[in-house]
Amino acid sequence: MPLVRPLVLCASLVPLALAGARYHSAPPPTPARTAERMIAVTIDDLPINGVDPGLPALATLNDRLLASVKRQGAPAVGFVNESKLYRRGEVDGRIALMRAWLDQGLELGNHTYSHPSFNKVGRAAFEEEVVRGETITRLLLEPRGQKLRWFRHPFLEAGATAEERAAFERFLAARGYRIAPVTVDAWDWYYTYRYAVAKRRGDAPLGERIASAYLAQCDAELDYAEAFAKRLFGRDIPHVFLMHENELSADHFDRVAERMKARGYRFVSLEEALADAAYRHPDRFVGGGENWLVRWGVTEGITDLPQSPEPPGWLESLEADRSPYDPTDP
Repeated sequence: MPLVRPLVLCASLVPLALAGARYHSAPPPTPARTAERMIAVTIDDLPINGVDPGLPALATLNDRLLASVKRQGAPAVGFVNESKLYRRGEVDGRIALMRAWLDQGLELGNHTYSHPSFNKVGRAAFEEEVVRGETITRLLLEPRGQKLRWFRHPFLEAGATAEERAAFERFLAARGYRIAPVTVDAWDWYYTYRYAVAKRRGDAPLGERIASAYLAQCDAELDYAEAFAKRLFGRDIPHVFLMHENELSADHFDRVAERMKARGYRFVSLEEALADAAYRHPDRFVGGGENWLVRWGVTEGITDLPQSPEPPGWLESLEADRSPYDPTDP
C-alpha cells in the first residue's frame, strides 16, 4: 500500500484533495452496542507483508495469524502474491503455508504475482501479472473442488482511464474473477514496519504504544466508514476490512476483532457482505487507489468528501526497514 493516501481522480479526471485528519494513540470511548452489523475480513500480501524473515519465522507468523482468525470465527479470504513463494530452498514450505489457509476452511484469492501498480505498468503487463499470480493457487484449489474467484487490486488502483478499467474488468470476468472491494483499511501495512523496529530493539513499551496507535487507527477507520456509508445509503452496510499478513496482524488481530465485536459486528464471508445492495451501486471512479466509499461518493458527485484518518505524526520519525524482498536473490 502507498505510504500516503493519493489524490482522488473522479470520472471527469478532476483531482479532489483528500486531506487526512490525524488520530493519536489513545483509543476513543467504546461506542454503545447497536443492532448487529456485518464485516468481512480480507488479508492481503500472503505469505508476508513487510520484510521477509525467511521460512522458519514466516511459518510461526502464519500459524499465529491463522490461530487468531480461527479463534475469532472470521471466514477470511487471503490474497496471494505468488512471487513471494519462490525463495530458494523454501518453495515447498511456503506453498505449505498457503495450504494451511485452505485446511482451515479459508479461501485464497489473487493479488497479482508481484504487487505492481496497474496505473504505472499498463493493462497488458498487469493482465500478465494476474495470470502469473494464479498458477500455484489454482493447483492448490483444484483438488478440493474449488475455483479461484476473488481478485484484489494492489494499491486499490483499478485503471488510470475508464477505457483501461473497463477492458481489464472484462478480462477478469472472462477468467472467472470477482473484484474484492474495500471499505475499511486497517493501515497495518504502515504500522508493521515501526512495530518491527520496536521488537528488534526489545522495546516492549514502544511496541505497545505502536500497537495501541494501530488499534486507535482501526477505531477511527470504522468511525469514518460507518459515517460515510450512512451518508451515502442512509444506513449501515456490511463492510469489507482490508488487512495484511504481517507481524502486527499476527500479534494483534484478536484485539482488533474484539473491538469490532464490541461495536456490534459479526464476521461474515466476503460473498455474504457483497450480497448487500450497496455493492451494486454505480462506480464510475478512475484514478488513484481509493476505497469503495470514496468511489461511490465521487460517482455521486460529492465534492466535500469526508476527511480520512491517518496515523499519528510521531510514527514518521521512527526508523523503518522497508527493504523489499527480491525473489531473484539467492
